[in-house]
Amino acid sequence: MGTMFTVFDSLTKFYLFDAMTNSIVSINKDNYKALKGYIDGDRGTENMAVLESFQNMGYCRESSIEEIVHYSIDDYASHINNLQMLTLQVTQNCNLRCSYCVYSGNYKNRTHSNLRMSFDVAKKAIDYLFEHSINLEKVSIGFYGGEPLLEFELIKKCVRYVNENYEGKKVLFNITCNGTLLTEEVVEFLYQNSFSIMISLDGPKQIHDRCRKFVNGQGSYETIISRLEYIKREYPDFYRKFSVSTVISPQYDLACIKEYFDTDSAVEFLNARISYQNDNGIIEDLSYDESFLIINRHETFKVFLSMLNLIDKSKASKIFCIRAAYLKRQYKYLKPIKYLPQKCHPGGPCIVGSKRLFVNTDGYLYPCERVSEDSEIMRIGSLSEGIDIEKAKYLTNIGAITKERCSQCWGIIHCKMCASSADGKVALSKELKLLKCNETLDSLIQDIKDICFLKEYGYDFNEEEGGANV
Repeated sequence: MGTMFTVFDSLTKFYLFDAMTNSIVSINKDNYKALKGYIDGDRGTENMAVLESFQNMGYCRESSIEEIVHYSIDDYASHINNLQMLTLQVTQNCNLRCSYCVYSGNYKNRTHSNLRMSFDVAKKAIDYLFEHSINLEKVSIGFYGGEPLLEFELIKKCVRYVNENYEGKKVLFNITCNGTLLTEEVVEFLYQNSFSIMISLDGPKQIHDRCRKFVNGQGSYETIISRLEYIKREYPDFYRKFSVSTVISPQYDLACIKEYFDTDSAVEFLNARISYQNDNGIIEDLSYDESFLIINRHETFKVFLSMLNLIDKSKASKIFCIRAAYLKRQYKYLKPIKYLPQKCHPGGPCIVGSKRLFVNTDGYLYPCERVSEDSEIMRIGSLSEGIDIEKAKYLTNIGAITKERCSQCWGIIHCKMCASSADGKVALSKELKLLKCNETLDSLIQDIKDICFLKEYGYDFNEEEGGANV
């Protein structure tokens, strides 16, 4: 049996996080030890007395959750007409063979193929978006692969089709690409149509070329940089709107990557976003050594110091500054509540098929591009038949497969796991989902610790908008 609270320290202070009221409470060291003892299984007289005193104040009470069910389930059909984002997989092919790519063969599901989307499928997908977003003023269409720019002619046809048939609604176009095919013609088209562009760049040449190679085995760094330098010179304002996706793999030198993005003139104005190599379905386990983790935490701490105005903001590495924006968002979800309802659900899942939709080359529908299109359970419909409502509800209501654990878990509100964490190919897997619980809770408590640390030293999280009552 789990507990609906946990305790932690921030080096200088001690805290209780109570899930039933979504509250962070400052406590003294003795109370911390007693509650920690209780959590660890010590039901001694002193520990129970401290627990009872907090229960009398409305904290540390037993779970009142009787049913794990997502709030959208009862009126699910009403949610699928607010589609905001459509992602088209225009090809499963790529001109690179990145070793950590989910299509690389190092994962249990996807591999590259010659499958490509026809214009007929693309049109049907675009029509579906507009038919299911009638009341929205703005929608987004993304082009995805493989390498989407291998299908540049199809992308042009799609944009033309939208412009000719769907006036009156603002449409934002975006593309995620590897940067090697950003020719003068391509750049001019993307510029004229106000595309948002994210390119993949993992750092300096010696690191980037280690994993991101052309099919012939040659590194792709020089090609990408030459494209970026052209854009920076000819389209300086457009260049500043580019984003960079940097995938961190265990064998990478994190200090070297940080130095590169902070100092190299080719990328000095680009917004870089780091992510860690995806481990869902990977064949070999990933492990990051201690030096990697130390550098990560050190650079994150410098970001915190810059937030507190204790060092100049220029001293904080921009590839780590995303942590600041993330914590600001998380803080808003820590607003105290009266009590968790009897019907509740973990906070991670989106309403599958509602806000966003991924369409693969053959016109099958998936929750988003993060799931595997080779998974039967993740396929939620097709353009010809629409969304399978019952299947989409099943994926949305993922907490039901681990209801015993979820109903007694202190992290339930802030759990970030969605259906992709339980992808058993033909059904959701309770076992796979439970394997990720400890990792998810560790990440959550680190978030809360960081928020408390920043508040201790005077950081303003815009409390007028609501947030943690620490």
